[in-house]
Amino acid sequence: MQPPITVGTVLQNRYRVLQVLGQGGFGRTYLAADQGRFNEYCALKEFIPPVTSTYAIEKSNELFEREASVLYRIDHPQVPKFRAVFEEDQRLFLVQDYVEGMTYGDLLEERLSQQQQAFSIEEGLHFVQQLLPVLGHIHGKGIIHRDISPDNVMCLADQNLPVLIDFGVVKAIATQFQTEQITQPTTVGKPGYSPNEQIRGGEVYPSSDLYALAVTAIVLMTGRQPGELFDSSDASWRWRQFLPNIPERFATVLDRMLLYKPGERYQSANDVLQALEQVPLTAASQERLQVVAPSAPSVSQMRTVAVGQGEAPETLNRRPLPDRVARPLDQPESSFWDDPLAVSAVGLTIIALALAGSWAVTRNLINKPRPVVTPTPTLLPTPTPSPTAQPSPTQPADLRQAVLLATDRPLELSAELVEGQTATYDFVAEAGERLTASLAGEGVLLTVLGPDGKPVDDRSDRVPRWEGDLPSDGTYSLVLRPVSGLAKAAFNLSLSLQAAAAPEPTYRDEQLSIMPGLERVLEGRLETDQIQRYRIPVEAGQTLSAQIIEGNATLQFYGSDGAVIPDATGVRGSVEAIQTGEYVIELTPVRAGNYALNVGLQEPVPEPEPEPTPTPAPTPAPTPAPQPTPTSRPTP
Repeated sequence: MQPPITVGTVLQNRYRVLQVLGQGGFGRTYLAADQGRFNEYCALKEFIPPVTSTYAIEKSNELFEREASVLYRIDHPQVPKFRAVFEEDQRLFLVQDYVEGMTYGDLLEERLSQQQQAFSIEEGLHFVQQLLPVLGHIHGKGIIHRDISPDNVMCLADQNLPVLIDFGVVKAIATQFQTEQITQPTTVGKPGYSPNEQIRGGEVYPSSDLYALAVTAIVLMTGRQPGELFDSSDASWRWRQFLPNIPERFATVLDRMLLYKPGERYQSANDVLQALEQVPLTAASQERLQVVAPSAPSVSQMRTVAVGQGEAPETLNRRPLPDRVARPLDQPESSFWDDPLAVSAVGLTIIALALAGSWAVTRNLINKPRPVVTPTPTLLPTPTPSPTAQPSPTQPADLRQAVLLATDRPLELSAELVEGQTATYDFVAEAGERLTASLAGEGVLLTVLGPDGKPVDDRSDRVPRWEGDLPSDGTYSLVLRPVSGLAKAAFNLSLSLQAAAAPEPTYRDEQLSIMPGLERVLEGRLETDQIQRYRIPVEAGQTLSAQIIEGNATLQFYGSDGAVIPDATGVRGSVEAIQTGEYVIELTPVRAGNYALNVGLQEPVPEPEPEPTPTPAPTPAPTPAPQPTPTSRPTP
């Protein structure tokens, strides 16, 4: 194993290593300053393959890059953003946002040691409801976390939100490369939290994450480890005896999430959210949840996201982070009365003033003539009945619930509100997605709030229906309130979310002139909504060819008449011009990135001239020999 990177080293001419945050069996985590983002803190995860052969290292590196590209697609405020992956000096790194806060495991330990109590049932319910939309988001992209536990969920220091960290990607890769020196195979997941199919068979499903989430919730609420709650003799959970006051509906949902067989559990996070609709959070619960962290952690207690847990537990350095101080969690301001010296000074001043006043009154009484006392009759007060104390009206508890609103899956919500009561439904959506929210019934109006807590537009406040495109990624809220003056009002809320429409592509046209017999390499960059067209004059008989030598894109050829040439597609192609004119090569990106295209033009190969057929020389006719002409003799 290579030694840790020296503090102060700059990787990729951008990431300056500040300190080692932790190390596990398959990787290290560094705190770094991103010089390309104004020295913003980020977490560098170094992947250390547990293999030695060249082939295995290359294969594990390939798997790491492939898995990192999958994680890069996650875009959720409760998952640290995966920003880049790179290799330097034969070491693989993944760049991720740095998260300040404490893990829920640390928070539970602190509560048990300082307050002798675990998380409340309301806090456990809120914890589950806040993480389910996150799981719905990653499961929708085909990603399974694999390693949910209190130590892999952090509480954001400034927002009091649970954040998923330590995706089991690195450990999952390691399981595919067990060397002969490893006697016990590596498993992905934490024993006690991961279900049987994952620990024994390495199989994971969305319901595997839901199982681990349920275990995490009951550990937080009971303050006991999974081994104390699970009966291995019959593979059943015995946690209810420690939470006798838990609502039956909530307990039933947790029990189903904990079932042994994956097919018998809830199959999606949305199914769990719908099952929990009848267990809403109250306003009192919200107030208690504002102090999830009972004390502000010191900077040395802050954890960051880790690449994945190794065989040995990750060891964290306890040095304070440089040039940065963590903001305390809801730390109250110091009071004047907390200062004993100030209190003593005030007390002495009051005593001195009292003595001075007493002396003045006494002196005045001594010098004043004694009055003649005249007896007066004593007046007895007329007895009056004491008023009966009237109980002050209590403010109705507000409802708040996180829902998983998936595209093309309508959702129906209903409830009854009394005067002064509100119901709030939170959901996660992406920019460009189209939301339709419609209320059935009279007496209740809704407001659509964006991630900034403000109405999304000027027609989304106190309306019976709203439809429109959402402006940004993040968590939105639907706030429902009854009309003023109504004592009670029931509503039925219909919600639907449509995927963002694909943007119309923009075309970039470029005129080219290529000398026959030569080739040109064309380079550029394309975004996903851009198409590059090269217009090239070609004469009849010439052959136009093109090949993508770099980048992820496809080719399409068009003839001089504008028609598609069907046989010239893919990453390479050629076409022989039937007639003279302008031909088009169209380059469409599969994903945004740079490209390089080789284009050539060839003259037609001339047909060889036929060899002339030799003409046979005429044979001269033989000249007959002259025959003597007989001379007639005269007759005698």
